[in-house]
Amino acid sequence: MSTYYDFKTNPKADEFTTVQKKRRRRRSDDTINVNKKVNIPDKNPEVETRNTYEVLQDQKINEDKLTPIPSPKIPPIMLKRIAEYPILLKRINTVKKIKCTAKESGEIVKLFVETPDNVRDLTKYLDELNLEYF
Repeated sequence: MSTYYDFKTNPKADEFTTVQKKRRRRRSDDTINVNKKVNIPDKNPEVETRNTYEVLQDQKINEDKLTPIPSPKIPPIMLKRIAEYPILLKRINTVKKIKCTAKESGEIVKLFVETPDNVRDLTKYLDELNLEYF
């Protein structure tokens, strides 16, 4: 015959207490009884609103005081350094009529132009010469 362990008679049971009542979990389909009723008024009162920016609508805008938006800088074209890049730069400025400045930076030369059209013309010219750039 097997004996069952009884927690109530065991002297070590003083340190450990068992749960007497467990709360039953509600299922999602159970109805919930509400003790308090919500106090909802029958009719929503109308709230008076006004346009706080109405004064600005009549004012005229002075275009002189507006600050112009600066145009974004055109990134330079990075050309892989070649031995005759000063001669190439002179050809770009005189023959192709593209206003271009250069700055050496290690193994690459940065070519700066002023307009997006000049960028297109310069990249087209560099493609014709089969030069490496990015």
